[in-house]
Amino acid sequence: MKIEVGMKCRQTKVLGGFDYVCQEFEVVELRNNGDAIILKCWNKGVGFGVDPKEFSEHFKIVEEKEEKEENKLNEVYTYEALPYVVNWKVTHNGETTYETTDSEEFTYKLILNGNATIFILNDEFKGVAKCLPTDTYDVEKGKEIAYLKAQIKYCKKKLKELSK
Repeated sequence: MKIEVGMKCRQTKVLGGFDYVCQEFEVVELRNNGDAIILKCWNKGVGFGVDPKEFSEHFKIVEEKEEKEENKLNEVYTYEALPYVVNWKVTHNGETTYETTDSEEFTYKLILNGNATIFILNDEFKGVAKCLPTDTYDVEKGKEIAYLKAQIKYCKKKLKELSK
């Protein structure tokens, strides 16, 4: 069977130190004409590369690419960024002082739906990245574009509030 980007597979036995048996992976990239297969496990946040022999010995195909096209990826991930402390070094008239402030808390949702990625920041600022049907969908690029669009909306609102 020919391995293609977008195929889903399940790890069937431990490979080196990677014990993700029964976890579902997706083929996200093929390198060197298929001699290197790059896999990503979205719910565990891990990815690694294998050669075709390792793939056939340690993974089993879950569904064909054609089935995946009909069952578009539709998942929602919710993340919460914990607050952190920002330390400022302030120098004025030759004197240096240090100020500490807390950051804001952020929550966000990431929705992967077919060839669209939606990033919702604080349930208010939405960034959407879509690719054309003729383009190859790149999840990582979609996440980054949608995130930046949501951040732009957030920053515009903050700037408007500060400008009043």
